[in-house]
Amino acid sequence: MKFLIVTLSNIGILLVLTIFAQKKNTIDGQLKFYMKLFVFGVLISIPIILIESIIEFAMEQFVQTGNIFYAFLDAFIVAGFTEELFKWLVFNKYVLKKKDVNSRYDAIVYAAYISMGFSMIENVIYAFYGDISVCIIRSITSTPGHLFFSIFIGHYWFLSKKNALNGNKFKAAKYTIFSLLIPIILHGFYDFCLMSDSDGLKIIWILFVIGIIIKVFFIIKKTYFDRELMYSYLMLEDSRIH
Repeated sequence: MKFLIVTLSNIGILLVLTIFAQKKNTIDGQLKFYMKLFVFGVLISIPIILIESIIEFAMEQFVQTGNIFYAFLDAFIVAGFTEELFKWLVFNKYVLKKKDVNSRYDAIVYAAYISMGFSMIENVIYAFYGDISVCIIRSITSTPGHLFFSIFIGHYWFLSKKNALNGNKFKAAKYTIFSLLIPIILHGFYDFCLMSDSDGLKIIWILFVIGIIIKVFFIIKKTYFDRELMYSYLMLEDSRIH
């Protein structure tokens, strides 16, 4: 039963990726790059699991498990920092080299493919070790969460590149930091509310998710209609090639 739930959750992931690809009028070469990012999203689960296990072991030596401080460290350091850092590193390693990152939407789609790759393997792992209730909860909280966080990676990364091309180095540096820091904070707080035993934090989590959904809606709406093109970026890359 729990594998059925995880399968349905992963089908949801593939559905999201298909929608993104269709919106981009994907060609074969582009689809291959999407799949490459998706596979890297799966592969980063290996170092992430290893590092998270080491951090958790160290935490257990100094912090009593089950209290709110442990939940805070588990959410912000173990999950938020580690997972978003690796997704961000893959994004910067491979997307930065792409000449056809012409809009904010491009950056968001690329980040989404990386995150959904990691989310899929994470769902499978939890299916092995968790019970049915864990699988159900993760299918409606974890997968959408990873998608939301990835949107902020792409959104702020594009703002960084746009300001860099306009010669505003301060804003470019600020948004580069935001492209990593904001997803870490959102991920950490998202998980912290769910990990705590506080009913008040559960209510805050609901309001927090509503706020994220509203923000994401406006990012996607603006992204889809304005299609901010990075012509200067393309010209700069062409000049470097020639």
